[in-house]
Amino acid sequence: MDWLGQPLLVGARGEVLNVSWSSDPRPLNSMLLTVTPRDIRFCEQRVDVKMVTVQRAKVEEVQEIKRVLNETWLDTYGSLLSPNTIEQATSVWHNPERLASQIQNPNAYFGVAKDKEKTILGLVTARKQDDDTVVIDRLYVTPQYQRRGIGSMLLEESITTFPGIARLILEVEEQNKVGLSFYQKQGFREISRKEVRVEDDILLVIEMEKEFS
Repeated sequence: MDWLGQPLLVGARGEVLNVSWSSDPRPLNSMLLTVTPRDIRFCEQRVDVKMVTVQRAKVEEVQEIKRVLNETWLDTYGSLLSPNTIEQATSVWHNPERLASQIQNPNAYFGVAKDKEKTILGLVTARKQDDDTVVIDRLYVTPQYQRRGIGSMLLEESITTFPGIARLILEVEEQNKVGLSFYQKQGFREISRKEVRVEDDILLVIEMEKEFS
């Protein structure tokens, strides 16, 4: 039930859908329902974070990882990049062979967050730049599972994987307000800015770091 006392319709993957109910007194199976996605960020899924685990990705999970990346990329960059740029960039960066190579890289960490059904909810890739520095190359959580602490879990696991490091560095787009706010809350600070061309589009990218004593 939602906060108005109305029944909620849950999609196949657990997403909450908004249902416009007809006042027609006919039986439910003969009624016409209008179903639209609810604002997931407002009405988040009821996920028990205690049941979420973070572990190294497996090569056989590449297709699901690609699905998660495509979904999060559209959510993150849909308003920042043209459809053509997104299609071109993801076809290269999310190529299954490329992802499999990253998963198998012994000098990097490719982690995935899973629920109790083993569905991938988010992921992170990190690598050592030198003895003191680890680079977070990507960190994404599917939109309907954001603000549940999963991003923090993925980040923490990346730190644990590389003990003794002095700092973390990463890049986030200035227009990505959600991502920027998340990293600021995690203790990252801005150290530089630059323009990056992605196909035919240009993004203003902020480099951030977090130091450890």
